[in-house]
Parts: sequence; C-alpha cells; structure tokens
Amino acid sequence: MRDTSAAPRHEHADVELTEFLHAVQGGCRDSFARLYSATSPRLFAVVMSLSRSESEAEEILQDVYVMVWTRCAQFDANKGKAIHWLAGIARNAATSSLLRQSCRSTRVSR
Repeated sequence: MRDTSAAPRHEHADVELTEFLHAVQGGCRDSFARLYSATSPRLFAVVMSLSRSESEAEEILQDVYVMVWTRCAQFDANKGKAIHWLAGIARNAATSSLLRQSCRSTRVSR
C-alpha cells in the first residue's frame, strides 16, 4: 500500500525553492547557487521557447538570475509557487528581449 502521508515530490521541491528564495533575500550566495542549479534547466527551456538562438537564450537567462537576485524580496509564497514566479520572470524577460529586437529592426528598416 502506498504511503499517502508524505507530500508529493513536487511539493517538496517547491518548499525547497521557497526556502532558497527566502535565503537569497538575506544575501545567501550558496542558496542562490542551489536555486540556479535547481531551476536553470527549466527556466532555460522557457526562455529558449521564446528566443531566436541558444546564445540569446543564455544571455536572457543570465539577466533572469540578476533579476531574481535583485527582486527576490517580491516573492510571496502565499500568492503562488516559487517555480511559477521564476518562470514568469523568465518568460517576461524573453518577451521583452523579443520586443526590443523587433523595435530595433523596425527602426533599421525605415
């Protein structure tokens, strides 16, 4: 019989990410490194799905983690899961990058 008293694995992961974000708010670089290790593959996939190239996605992802470092105090676990908050930052950064590129190419073609 399956043990239903334990929380599903994804809930443990979300708790861990939330703990990392709270520690990062206090300036903990080790927690930031762990957060990066735990989330960068998924966030890279989010960014890559909206990017034109792998190198562009890597640059955007770097910007994403700078934003995470500077905005981590804005994260509120009562409003949603940590991974969703992080994915939103990644998605918005990739979209903003595409819009900037589109504006530049429009100006150049005029």
